[in-house]
Amino acid sequence: MGLVPSFLIELNTMANQTYSGHVTIVPDVKLWDYVTFLSNTSAKEFSRSYQQSYVQTLSKMAHIRAYFGIEREFNRYYDRLRQEL
Repeated sequence: MGLVPSFLIELNTMANQTYSGHVTIVPDVKLWDYVTFLSNTSAKEFSRSYQQSYVQTLSKMAHIRAYFGIEREFNRYYDRLRQEL
């Protein structure tokens, strides 16, 4: 009916997204960032978010390697078990 402003609909859509995967890395989000998400960001803001995501990724690399190492070993043993059966 057009009673709700479009930016609230977009904000609701972003907030209710379904994320899937084993490791999710996001930049450190400030309150003001939610306002700028709904508009065209400047090159400076994009660069800042990109840099934050990169730093977050590097800080999680040990966790990612360990997680996927465990998963790889699990898959290897599972394959061996299937072959034996």
